[in-house]
Amino acid sequence: MGIPARVLVAIIIGSLGVVYHRRRRAAKRLPPGPPGHFLFGNLKDLPKQRDWIAYAELSKKYESDIISLRALGNTIVVLNSHKSIMDLLEKRAIYADRPSAPMVDDERLMNLGGLITLTPYGPRWRQLRKGIQLNLQESAIRAYWPAQNTAARNLMIKLLDHGDRSLYKDLQHWSASSILSGVYGYHLPEDGTSDPLLQHMHELVAMFVRGSSVNFLVNFLPALKYIPDWMPGANFKAVAREARELKRLAIDGPFEWVKNEIYSAQRVFKAKGTAEPSYVSRSLAEGDFGDDEELDASKKEELMSFEDIIRHNAGVMYGAGFDTTLIVMTTFLIAMQLYPEVQARARGEVLSTLDPVTRLPVPSAVVGLTYLSRVLKESFRWIPVLPVSVPHATMQDDEYNGYTIPARSLILPNVWAVTRDESIYPDPETFDPDRFLDPSVPHDHAFGYGRRRCPGMHFANSNLMIAFAYILTVFEIEKGVNEDGTVIEPRPLMKKDPEL
Repeated sequence: MGIPARVLVAIIIGSLGVVYHRRRRAAKRLPPGPPGHFLFGNLKDLPKQRDWIAYAELSKKYESDIISLRALGNTIVVLNSHKSIMDLLEKRAIYADRPSAPMVDDERLMNLGGLITLTPYGPRWRQLRKGIQLNLQESAIRAYWPAQNTAARNLMIKLLDHGDRSLYKDLQHWSASSILSGVYGYHLPEDGTSDPLLQHMHELVAMFVRGSSVNFLVNFLPALKYIPDWMPGANFKAVAREARELKRLAIDGPFEWVKNEIYSAQRVFKAKGTAEPSYVSRSLAEGDFGDDEELDASKKEELMSFEDIIRHNAGVMYGAGFDTTLIVMTTFLIAMQLYPEVQARARGEVLSTLDPVTRLPVPSAVVGLTYLSRVLKESFRWIPVLPVSVPHATMQDDEYNGYTIPARSLILPNVWAVTRDESIYPDPETFDPDRFLDPSVPHDHAFGYGRRRCPGMHFANSNLMIAFAYILTVFEIEKGVNEDGTVIEPRPLMKKDPEL
């Protein structure tokens, strides 16, 4: 029996691809890394867990702060030092792109390509960036303080009347509530009942993470997106349909809810005509963000509508903010148990600025507290939210320190390796806010790099500082005790550690 034509074509194309990539690698000096299989490259060398540690160990083994691996025709370059990250991601615009993951960003599949996190560097990305920066720049954050203050106060009420709920559940509710109220003006029920919107959003975030992984062959062979749904191996399309429905519920739904609130208010209160203040309501009220006049007609066709910009930016603000906010709060609580002297000093600073009548924190004073700000910076550093940051992609071939970095390389910033660099952070495993007394010490790795730096950093910082201040005002944080009286020693663990 002869080989089917389609199989023969696939073999020929695959063989040519292997030859091409082998020749390309031989012709160019990539950063050092483990030797790869002639067919699969370094596929077996890719870490299955705790990748930040594995990459740091490879960096030491090859005595280079920049290493490379190849898998399925893709070049992966890992940056393990602050210097290499600054030199490439901060100073060179050609590193501002994102790698393509068709499963999540293609409109035929999950259709999440409108999120700024995934958008390629270009006119559409600039549109989205402008639409999110206007209402999230540092000077605009004051408008979100009331919602953040309310969420922090409600958390205190929950913690004081804890019942049989887990602490983690209360912290999850606070994280979600503080972001949803700021982004949409939407309030979760405080009685602990589940909210469908929250469930939809969490499922969509999980679907996004799943779709970005190597589990879907379409991410390596984009042409598979064209195969019919009934064909064997097309089950990824059913997953994509489920994600599109979740997108409708989790991103389109709350945006349309805010619009309806505005238009309902306009009908009833014609003089006002606004929903509760939020990122979405403010952005809608401000009108169009404007086009880039220098673009030609073909490029302008790539641009998004005014409402789509707001819709997708609001969705990414929640998706990117919920987990990170929760992780930093958990880190803070662990640190306060392990370092009571830090807790006492931070509390003293907070208590000196309380409202004289209510004896509660005042947001305008809290965000200016210098020691509490250093506690926040150290919380971000001590247990990095993303130990390996969101990948970048090169737009063209580049040279660095004698190495070639090919176009479309996947660039991974190893944040954990940077935060453990003793030349920058002496005694890195110790929680020491005073390491940031020197303003030149890097402190914002959690928010990404260069043109891709997260525009929500000021929102996140004020939200966390206000909540920290409330906790320090109302509670003393101590280690737990078992029923037999033995003290429970908290262990700071990374989010992806196997124990979690």
